[in-house]
Amino acid sequence: MANKESCPRQNEPTRNMACRGGWNDAPALQNHFRHRIGSPATPTQNSESDLLFIGTDNQEYFTLAWNASRQLLENVQELHDQSEPHMREAECQFKCVVDPSGRFMALHIWEGVLNISRLIDRGDSKHFIKFLEQVRLTELFIKSSTFLYSQTGPRIAFLYQTRIDEEDAKLAIYRLTGDDRHATAAKFEPKERQLDLAIPDSLSRILIPVPIVEDENRRHLARNASSARRTLPHLGGVLVVGETSVVYVDSQDFSTVEFSLPEGNIFITWEAYDVTRYFLADDFGRLHLLSLVVDGTAVTGITVTALGPATTSRASTLVYLEDGLLFVGSHYGNSQLIRVDVDSLKAELAPCPPSFSNNAPILDFVVMDMGNREGASSGGNTFSSGQARLVAGCGVFESGSLRSIRSGVGLEDLGVLDEFTNVKGLFLWAPETG
Repeated sequence: MANKESCPRQNEPTRNMACRGGWNDAPALQNHFRHRIGSPATPTQNSESDLLFIGTDNQEYFTLAWNASRQLLENVQELHDQSEPHMREAECQFKCVVDPSGRFMALHIWEGVLNISRLIDRGDSKHFIKFLEQVRLTELFIKSSTFLYSQTGPRIAFLYQTRIDEEDAKLAIYRLTGDDRHATAAKFEPKERQLDLAIPDSLSRILIPVPIVEDENRRHLARNASSARRTLPHLGGVLVVGETSVVYVDSQDFSTVEFSLPEGNIFITWEAYDVTRYFLADDFGRLHLLSLVVDGTAVTGITVTALGPATTSRASTLVYLEDGLLFVGSHYGNSQLIRVDVDSLKAELAPCPPSFSNNAPILDFVVMDMGNREGASSGGNTFSSGQARLVAGCGVFESGSLRSIRSGVGLEDLGVLDEFTNVKGLFLWAPETG
């Protein structure tokens, strides 16, 4: 058991805690307790409001909740994580995963260590995150992790690498808790694995949980029937996405379906469209649609089709906003809104707004003095106006650009009325309320 000082510790509620580092300081923790609005997340149970969990790169965490009466966000709880000098930061895709029921959360911040917490959904401490236990993992090199949809208690899947000097991929599934009351965490010993499956594509790095769907026939009866369908996996499992193949694993009987990609690709993030279709973004700014081919609830095949013709910045996250709008958030260029039509396999830039400006990452820059531009041979001006401008090399790959950055006040057109002539003045009119 690790030193308790390396576990998140809970403080009293705080109402005025500032968000140090701001929202941009929390790229690693993509998931949180809330209603589904796009990215993999879950509702808080027995509550009309949602709880937003935010973590920063400095291992500081806090939760926010919406106060309907005051019409503002309030800080609910503050947590800290004091790392130990010998602990190495984890390199998995998602460092925070949340159970689909909204009751459990797992933080994988350090290699070989998993912090398990539970959301209190009743009493005076409602909406508080209660730390259960910190457990040691034998899977040191975890590439990705996700909670599975389960009807028998919380279960978690790890996609891990067995050796640091040789790339491979194995899928392990555990129960999260050690008792039926879900009051204690499991020990995560190798003998407790429900599945330990070798994945053919050693470069697999993405896990996608697939919800359970019941048809008219009860699921267990369909699987035990004396027919060919009993060997097919059903909806309710996990997709393992690699560079050359995609594998679907049924989380109940662990049967599999594998699909080989027609050409290799590097997929970096994903987002759900519905139960059987998922968006994928690759390393080259292209979007793809992964579809499960089903017969009722039986999964018979997998297809991966490119969406076009639009290409985007290299995606860091995808969020489906409903009504055919997909938000592409990027740390490497401008974030964008994409209009997608999954039936016709089309993706194009949304007309307004086409993109959200992002200067990061800035790889290099120079400072230009705008008050000293009388001649190229001038050595300097003591009475320079000091109007400095930064010329920066921003972005990477196809999103790279030179940008001129200057401090000041910018104006943005929110609306334009161009059918009026001979306007002499403007007056404010406030209608009476009440």
